[in-house]
Amino acid sequence: LNIVYCCLFVFSLSVPFVAVHTKRYGFSALQASIALFNAINCLICLWELALYHYRTHIRETYLQLKDKWGQRLPPNFVLLDHASLSEAISLRHWSQIWAVYALLDPSYADTTTFGFWIDVGNGCFALLPSLALNVAMTFNIGPPRVVGIIGVVSNYVMMHGTFLYFASYLLNMRYKGCSRAARGVVAFSNGLWIGFPALAIYACFCVALDGSFAVVRGNT
Repeated sequence: LNIVYCCLFVFSLSVPFVAVHTKRYGFSALQASIALFNAINCLICLWELALYHYRTHIRETYLQLKDKWGQRLPPNFVLLDHASLSEAISLRHWSQIWAVYALLDPSYADTTTFGFWIDVGNGCFALLPSLALNVAMTFNIGPPRVVGIIGVVSNYVMMHGTFLYFASYLLNMRYKGCSRAARGVVAFSNGLWIGFPALAIYACFCVALDGSFAVVRGNT
């Protein structure tokens, strides 16, 4: 199942960091939360790269799905589909995520929209900072103030972009005709990219202000 590959990817970029951090400094719910979100964001960044590289394919697939399902999610949601390992490591395979999501918001099948470009931008620029923050928090790599400032800026950009996208989604009433479940998917996904960046901004601000990683350290 596609969702199994997603979970394995997220776990591989979060659990080792949490385990090493816990062994060194004790468990920290704040560090674990940020590490998990950064791992999820790394996965989404790869999907967002697929959004750009396979934009024509996504639009073609979206139009086919729209003719069949309208604004309803297909009963066999893409994450529950089966996939081979060779498919799972292909960006083209994951581009179908956007064709399905475009049923809920056509912005993702239209290269002229803010929604399309804000996600492409996140994919291009947020991957390395997300991974680097996990490494820095766990292994004390880099000056804390520099790490903190980079973390504040990168997470603010993510949160700010999400606010603007969600405001555009609501103002233009792109939810009209969608089911409650579909609206819930959009609200939940955007909520993640507001709540967790806000948490990371707090942690990174403390790191930058204190000049240490004390805020994300557990009780040893």
